[in-house]
Amino acid sequence: IGPAADSAVPQLEALLVSPDEDLRTAAATALGGIGTPKAIESASRLLTAKEPSRRLFAIAILAEARRSSSAAVAG
Repeated sequence: IGPAADSAVPQLEALLVSPDEDLRTAAATALGGIGTPKAIESASRLLTAKEPSRRLFAIAILAEARRSSSAAVAG
């Protein structure tokens, strides 16, 4: 997605608390794909989720954001 979508971060952040797991997953994935500091901060809030699966998902999303940003710098 990239930094151009940074304006969507507040809306995506609001979806992280949706009762719909698929919606939460899509929002977190999008935040990882945006990769801006604001998006990463929002996605990292999942690290304190009560459910272990959500915390693991946050780790995966943040790792992907890191790989994406490293590739952009190296590219």
